[in-house]
Amino acid sequence: MSELEKQPLDPSGAEVGPEEGLDPGSRAVADALRLTFGVLKLVMVCIVAVFIWSGFYTVEENEVALQLRFGRVLGAGEGRIKSPRSFPYWKWPNPIDEVIKAPAAKVERLLNIDSFWYYEEPGRTKSPVFSNPNQPLKFVKDGYCLTASSGRSWGTSDPNLTLTTVPESPGTSPRVDYNIAHTRWRVHYHIVDPVEFVSQLWDGTEGKPGQRDGWYPVEKLLRNVVCDAVIQVSANWDIDDIIWKRSLDYREAVRRVVVSRLTSLEVGLEVTDLEYIDKSPPLQIKPDFDAATMANLGKQKLISEAEAKREEILNEAKSQAKILEAEAKSYRSTVEQAAMAEAAYLTEVLGKIDSSARERAEGSSDFESAYRKSYDELLAVTLDQLYQETLREIIVNADEVFVMPSTKDQPTEVRIYLSRDAALRPRSAELETKEANK
Repeated sequence: MSELEKQPLDPSGAEVGPEEGLDPGSRAVADALRLTFGVLKLVMVCIVAVFIWSGFYTVEENEVALQLRFGRVLGAGEGRIKSPRSFPYWKWPNPIDEVIKAPAAKVERLLNIDSFWYYEEPGRTKSPVFSNPNQPLKFVKDGYCLTASSGRSWGTSDPNLTLTTVPESPGTSPRVDYNIAHTRWRVHYHIVDPVEFVSQLWDGTEGKPGQRDGWYPVEKLLRNVVCDAVIQVSANWDIDDIIWKRSLDYREAVRRVVVSRLTSLEVGLEVTDLEYIDKSPPLQIKPDFDAATMANLGKQKLISEAEAKREEILNEAKSQAKILEAEAKSYRSTVEQAAMAEAAYLTEVLGKIDSSARERAEGSSDFESAYRKSYDELLAVTLDQLYQETLREIIVNADEVFVMPSTKDQPTEVRIYLSRDAALRPRSAELETKEANK
């Protein structure tokens, strides 16, 4: 019998469904199963939709994300870092995939380090210890660091050097006389490698105010690194250099140790700056230390003033030297020109004397003898004329001229004073007036 023959027919001859031939109880069960299956399909569709929707995530500005699958970072190179974009990323839900978000690289953060400073009560901006400097140091609460032995410090900026003690003399024990310094620091740092940072330090948690969050291990590591660097460098520096003589070099030495230590740890952090925000010797000797500091500042001021005066004198001397050099060159040029003119004049005069002597000697039986005699006579006359002209010029320009009358054994003597002291000229003029009145 076929399936078609088994289907019952209603009186109108239409085919009757399988439920039509069931009793009311069976039909109710079938309707309940059909409704349950429909609801189950709807629930499954909703679960799939929620599953897909829960895999989407976004990356906000100033942050990056790393997607981990079974604890390993997905991607390679720059593709491992998820940066902010306009559409979301997608991941498999936990425990297959996990997304850890961290601050973006180059976002600078600050960390104050007061481990070497006096204890400050919470809520107070300044410790009351400054109002009572005579109280002893509380080694449990107050922070401090030891400096190198006085007179034995190297004052070096080489972070690789370590402290050693040197004996005073052969056969004696080394002298160790450490000082105490109090310092405060501020670290500027940012993330340079998010993968290393997340792998080594960051857990992605953001705690409530007053609770530990993902930055707690980061700041703890930085605090330990900076404190170790301060202790290491301070052990090689004298307190005078740390506090005021070479504080910038000291800060740079500490910074280089911190940078080197972080690089070797490979935690994805970089220190961009290390501020040396405060420094102080022990309060019990601070007044004496301040007095020494003021004395040193006064010394530096006097040295600076002396150097400035020295430069002023040297510059003035150089200026005067240039002026004198220029005047000497000008005078030399004038003398040379005058000498050249005199030489040309004398050459011309000698030429005329030679011509006149030759004219006189012409026709003489002994030309050479006559020429020489005439030449000497003319030369003597010319020299006498030049002497007289020069003497008249000197006398006209002289300050004072005294003519001493001749005696039996001594000819007339002429005394000429050139460039005489100006203070004596009025006296000479007064004496001449008195002599004239007599």
